[in-house]
Amino acid sequence: MSQKKDKRKVQSEKAIIEAGIKVLISNSSASLTDIAAAAGIGRATMYRHFDTREALIRTIARICLEDVEAALEPIADLRGKMAFEDIFNILVPLGDRYHFLTQLWRLVEQDEEWADINTQQIDDLKMLIDDAKTIGDIKTELPTVWVSTFFESTLYAAWELVQSEGIPASDAAKFAQHSFFKGCEK
Repeated sequence: MSQKKDKRKVQSEKAIIEAGIKVLISNSSASLTDIAAAAGIGRATMYRHFDTREALIRTIARICLEDVEAALEPIADLRGKMAFEDIFNILVPLGDRYHFLTQLWRLVEQDEEWADINTQQIDDLKMLIDDAKTIGDIKTELPTVWVSTFFESTLYAAWELVQSEGIPASDAAKFAQHSFFKGCEK
């Protein structure tokens, strides 16, 4: 009996997380009641899992970060163009997770832990860009901050294509790679 309850609890929490991502991306002021309805659960069930909207958002942000970091882990040793190609291939299909983080970051950015994570991700991207410049895969005359912003914008455009136009993530990743390297490659 206890195992059955635990399984149901895990399933309802997963439903809440997935619904929370979708609902909050489209309406950042959505309430827990809105999210519960989208998850197909009652308000009481929602409040058994998350007593505040902020607690749910923090949990979703943590899960999204973990999903993105876990997906990128296998390519941690890649450099230059190969690294960026794989990053696009990995992150475009995870667009909802990354999009959630970028759209709702302001809701958790005052928290020191989240600010540190964000700073580390920005620093990692800049180091990857600087390394790609060193090995000749990105034009050295382009400011790193511009390349970083261009990368993020290109990634965002790919997600928009997937979400709004129904283009397969693999195609959107290829379009993003092409655009990024046409603008930055030596």
